[in-house]
Amino acid sequence: MGKKELFMHDMKPITPPKKRTDKAKQRSNEGTVNANPLSERLSSKSVLDEVKSGVREKRINTIRDSFETTQPLLDRIAKVQLSYRLRFGKRLPKSRIIRDGVEAYLDKLEREL
Repeated sequence: MGKKELFMHDMKPITPPKKRTDKAKQRSNEGTVNANPLSERLSSKSVLDEVKSGVREKRINTIRDSFETTQPLLDRIAKVQLSYRLRFGKRLPKSRIIRDGVEAYLDKLEREL
């Protein structure tokens, strides 16, 4: 048995990828905006309140933004997430922890100003 030689006429043509239609682009953009039910948060209860009572309340929409943080804060958030998962068997998003923390801090800061 010898080696088979390949010739150009033996090769299949390469088909270019299909162009995205306007409908596909629109569906993709909608998916980004409404991607995850976790992008909604509890309006009147923080994670701490929920942990104490075990009851989730009404949700409100969130807005995506970009902030910088430090590694020690990320490590603390990861520990809280792990504790929450072990206690409740559910995932706790970092953004929810940060929202609750920022909200509590701003409440305190506003009282001082």
